[in-house]
Amino acid sequence: MAARKTTPRRKPANKSGRRKPTRQVMEARTKSIAILNRGAFALLMILICVAVGVTVFPQWKELKRLEADLEATRAAEQDTLALEDQKNRELSALRQDLEFQELRGRDLLDLYRPGETIIRIRRD
Repeated sequence: MAARKTTPRRKPANKSGRRKPTRQVMEARTKSIAILNRGAFALLMILICVAVGVTVFPQWKELKRLEADLEATRAAEQDTLALEDQKNRELSALRQDLEFQELRGRDLLDLYRPGETIIRIRRD
């Protein structure tokens, strides 16, 4: 048998048996990882903005609806207060003013004095 010729093996650069990558390879890996990190961060920000928008939009619509309801209620309240004020003035006049009592009674009972012309304007 012939003796085998063996070539001397290189010693590994580190304990794991792998050679250290060159500087250019490391820079390329670092740049690509940095680009991926920026892309992932941008995607995460977009997803967060979409999630916030999706959760806020229905609440915003509900707020606008409630504000419109509040305005309608305030308008109705103002009308009611005006009617109350008018009725209070009318009640006060009925209690204190004899001329108003006569006018009101003649109007409700459709009475008029001889020679008097009554003109009624009806509101529709």
